[in-house]
Amino acid sequence: MAEEIVISNKNKIRVGRLIRIYQKEMGITLFDLIENVCSRQVATNFNKDIPAKNDEFYLGALAKLGFNYNYRHDMDDYILNQCRLLRDAVEWYDTKMMEKICYETIKRLEPYRKYIIEYEYIRAFEMIYKFSFVSVMVEEEIDHFIKSMQYLNQDIIDVLSNVIFKFCYKFYDSVEGSKSYQKAVFIYNKLDLEHSEYSVNQLNYAVYLLTLKFHFDSLKILIRIEDLYREQQNYNGLLLVYNKMFWLISNIQEKSIERYEVSFNDIVNNKDIKVNQELVMQGRMNLALNYFENGYYLKSKKYFLETIGFEKYYVKSAICLKLIEYCENDFTSDFVMKPVGICKIITEREKAFYEYYYMKSMNCDITNLINYLDSYVLSNIESRDSFYYIVFINEIKCLSKALDHHESNRRKLMKIYDKFRKM
Repeated sequence: MAEEIVISNKNKIRVGRLIRIYQKEMGITLFDLIENVCSRQVATNFNKDIPAKNDEFYLGALAKLGFNYNYRHDMDDYILNQCRLLRDAVEWYDTKMMEKICYETIKRLEPYRKYIIEYEYIRAFEMIYKFSFVSVMVEEEIDHFIKSMQYLNQDIIDVLSNVIFKFCYKFYDSVEGSKSYQKAVFIYNKLDLEHSEYSVNQLNYAVYLLTLKFHFDSLKILIRIEDLYREQQNYNGLLLVYNKMFWLISNIQEKSIERYEVSFNDIVNNKDIKVNQELVMQGRMNLALNYFENGYYLKSKKYFLETIGFEKYYVKSAICLKLIEYCENDFTSDFVMKPVGICKIITEREKAFYEYYYMKSMNCDITNLINYLDSYVLSNIESRDSFYYIVFINEIKCLSKALDHHESNRRKLMKIYDKFRKM
């Protein structure tokens, strides 16, 4: 892109907005920002998208924030291309390419960190990299880009919207009235995923509709994206669609899951197609949970035996497999639970559930199991909507069949059962 002689009005609007955003983020008062630079009215106009005539107003304010403006624009074409490549890599769920693009872009732009616009792109690629490949919180970056990303190009806006949605969905509360719930709703409204033309964000909108229990609206989107990805032969994208389908279908069309299960397995079992193994395991896990929650234990067992070797899904798979073993009196899988301290990925709540089945697998006395249910499991269930509610309501039924004539145990187990039912 050609070198500018003066800052264009378009870039003045963008830079003016960024100046005010960084001023507030850095805790600099408006008085300190404008002192010896410009009038209060000029700085106020930065927030109104009214460009000032004099470049010096922008350069002076930028200097106080530690930035400058790059008149040469020598990296603009490179940035546009990298954003386009990253957008495509995300759509095709090519995580290796995503990581490569982020790393190379950050490294290439490093000498331009002092320039305000280039820095925004550096920060964007850094946030995407951190969220996708490094286990660090990016809440500060989320707060920043929800205000500033509209001043970047559309390709990176699409990718940032995807990251912001996934972060909010993962970390913010879904309980109406809570502080994080209000923040999440504000961000979802700002993202406006409903009108996104990017298939990844259309899928995110389908997930959002699922949380609102707009099941058929979500299904329409998923079917449309399935057709698009099938036409493109985007097999990772198709696996992602089927993962959502497995989650959705149990709520509306239980029998139709087999159609999508066949399509999923056709892709997974085709040796000529290379797909992301994390998506494969996620799909198997969703299938297993769907069948498990609907009481089809033998079908779910087949998939749990495959997900048990994937650390991310080990704990839930192990718990479900143990319930299936005891309910079906089927110990043919010869599966041995490892001690809770060896589990690499497990939450504090999950420890209570996992420890119960570990105790049971070690032939713990039934009286101790009932006491453990009452003391630790019940308090960690949270609600009837919890997945572990389904697990332990079935576990109690299974235990009741195995009870001897010990009347005290029977009465206590029935009291626990009543507590579950009243949740």
